[in-house]
Amino acid sequence: MCEVLQIARSTFYYETEVAAQKEKEKAKEEQELKEKILTIFNENRKVYGTRKIKRELLKAGHKVSRRRIGRLMGELGIQSKYAQPSYKPMSSQPNEESVRNVLDQEFQVAEEMSVLVSDLTYVKVGQ
Repeated sequence: MCEVLQIARSTFYYETEVAAQKEKEKAKEEQELKEKILTIFNENRKVYGTRKIKRELLKAGHKVSRRRIGRLMGELGIQSKYAQPSYKPMSSQPNEESVRNVLDQEFQVAEEMSVLVSDLTYVKVGQ
């Protein structure tokens, strides 16, 4: 029939009731997934993102990609909350030690072993 009408077979199948039925099934499945995603999201203090929602859906027996979950979350208007890294400024300037500089860069001493200088970058104490 497609040859007689000179149309591609895909066009015929695209216009048939089969295609319309598949579209309805897909829309129904998407709606069910949206409901499940929203339920998981709300049950977990609205902090779950795509990775954790995917894990929960997998436990429930639904294999869904993270991109699809992200798209559905966008359609639902939900977004996970995550901890913002906080900046804590140092109270004192780095490299300014509270220890006095007794030697004051005078390495010439009168008596041997009267002044000992060392760089303590690593000291193992106890365990």
